[in-house]
Amino acid sequence: MTWEVSDPTPDRAYVRVEQVGSTDAEQMRAALTATLASCDRYETYRVLTDISEQRADHTVVDLFDLVGRMTGLDTHGHAFRNAVLIGTDPDPEAAELARFFETTAVNRGVSVRVFDDAGPAVTWLLR
Repeated sequence: MTWEVSDPTPDRAYVRVEQVGSTDAEQMRAALTATLASCDRYETYRVLTDISEQRADHTVVDLFDLVGRMTGLDTHGHAFRNAVLIGTDPDPEAAELARFFETTAVNRGVSVRVFDDAGPAVTWLLR
C-alpha cells in the first residue's frame, strides 16, 4: 500500500489521508501515526481518510487494534472526527471492513463515519 497524509491548508481545514493498493496492519499503524502527528501539529482533529482505491489485506483484528489506538486520544480539548471515504464503487471486502471499523469505533466512543461521496463526508467532518 501507499499512503499519503496531507496537512490542512487555508482552504481545507482537515487532515487528508489517502490509502491506495494493498493494506496491511503495519502500514495502517504507520499511516495513523503520521495522521495524528499532523493533527497535533495543526491542532485540528478532523480527518478525511480516502480508501476508495484500497484493497483489503488486513483483518477485523487489525482494525480492532487500530480503533484501540484511537480510543482515548489526547486531542487537547478538540473533538476528533474521522470520515472514511469508500467511493461509489469500492472493493466489496474493503467496504465491509470499513463499516466494521466504523461500528467498532463508534462503540468505543470514537467518532468515525463511512461515506461513499466526498461532499457529505466533508460536510459531516466540519460540522
